[in-house]
Amino acid sequence: MITFQTDTNSHVKETYEGDGLTVEILQFQPILGNNHLRYSTYLHQAQENGVRLKQIHIDLHDGSIVTEQGTLQSYQGQIKSHNRIGGVTGGVKRLFQQGVTEKSFFRPVYSGYGHVYLEPSFKHFQVIELHDETVVLHQAKFYACSEGVQLGTQYIRSLTNKAMRNSGWFLTVLKGTGIAVVELAAPEHECRIVELEHGETMSADDDTVALRKGITKHAVRSPNSSLIRSLFTKQRLFDVFEGPGTVWLTPAAAAYKDIRDTDLIQDLVASPKKAKKRKKRTNAQPIEGGEGHEV
Repeated sequence: MITFQTDTNSHVKETYEGDGLTVEILQFQPILGNNHLRYSTYLHQAQENGVRLKQIHIDLHDGSIVTEQGTLQSYQGQIKSHNRIGGVTGGVKRLFQQGVTEKSFFRPVYSGYGHVYLEPSFKHFQVIELHDETVVLHQAKFYACSEGVQLGTQYIRSLTNKAMRNSGWFLTVLKGTGIAVVELAAPEHECRIVELEHGETMSADDDTVALRKGITKHAVRSPNSSLIRSLFTKQRLFDVFEGPGTVWLTPAAAAYKDIRDTDLIQDLVASPKKAKKRKKRTNAQPIEGGEGHEV
């Protein structure tokens, strides 16, 4: 008999029942344990704006969970672990297909009875239920899945598409029946979920496409010119989808990326002194007939 007591600083945000397991998204109350003054200030500001730490908890009852490598925090109970890998030939083939990275090749599997906790994150977790379906991840990132979901890759064959896609040369494919946990660039309520009927098409900026479900007809095109010309002019590529199926979009993802990449914010994280210098340069007043100077 396993006894388990949850911490009082978190609550269950969402619950999903699967075959031999229960997946919970835990959400923490504002955390106060950081003892670094500057980072505590950033953390306080983020939490004042509604940002919360979240964590995936899996309750195994004669079930199995497959996780991305490096995401395990702890487990308790009668649980055995192994890596989901094939034979030598198949393993080497999949290693090449998955981008020739050890992280994407070896994915731990935890089976039995007990509790599994994955690393907490301020990112946005989304649980997807599959019923003999296929889900292809574009900007969404794989985090975990029940063992009934098979993991694969979709290889981007066009050299031009490879060079221009922000989602990389390989897309993760989830196939089967079960539960999958993915990371999104925005929370679910900010996602735009588009249902396409048979024969309907839609185009979307590659940066905003989180995932697609059930859609097998997919192409990458430049809206205004050839792909080769877009490669040199840095025009955006658009994913083109044809139904039936569902496309998950994150319209605000580009705005969040712009904020994250802002030089001022990067300087704030690195050094407040750099941020002050940049602010002075930004506020410098131009002198008529000459260049701008600090005053």
